Amino acid sequence: PPPTWEAAQRLLRPQLMPVEYMDRMPLAHMPFGEGLVLGFVLDRPDTYAYVLAKDIERWRVTLDQVNAVAFDNLDAISRGVSLQASTGADPFVAIGVNDGYDAVRLLSPQFRASVAKQLGSPFYAAIPNRDFLIMWSTKASPSFLAHAREQAVRESRDQPYPLTPTIFEATPARVKALSHP
Repeated sequence: PPPTWEAAQRLLRPQLMPVEYMDRMPLAHMPFGEGLVLGFVLDRPDTYAYVLAKDIERWRVTLDQVNAVAFDNLDAISRGVSLQASTGADPFVAIGVNDGYDAVRLLSPQFRASVAKQLGSPFYAAIPNRDFLIMWSTKASPSFLAHAREQAVRESRDQPYPLTPTIFEATPARVKALSHP
């Protein structure tokens, strides 16, 4: 049976997913854009379950409350995650923990603020699939930018749990899709 709100709170995580998931089930979600929605899951050691709209009704909480708790939990599990970083001519930070939450970390203001300290603000990012996030400096070379764009297209096409080949511009305060950086 679905947990009570008290039990669900410690299990909540945010999850980026294709908008087509909405055709399969009535998910609790928030719009994101670029063919994606921000949904929520209950993360258990061996599996996770999607949070449905009826779960939020049953818990008698708002979507904003679910969102806040889910991101607090994501920030807690993100402390100390291993990041791949380069501070060379084309500085970048990549995360590939494969915990199902790599891409959605881009939506955490706390995470973006940490990355902005390394890359400057704004910085560029790509979330080609659920389990990959790469961010790089806006001062990166044109060849690095072209490589990042190609990788985003390839990974969104060839890897499991595809999201989008779109490139984003991020600051600690916001994330916005770019047509062409």
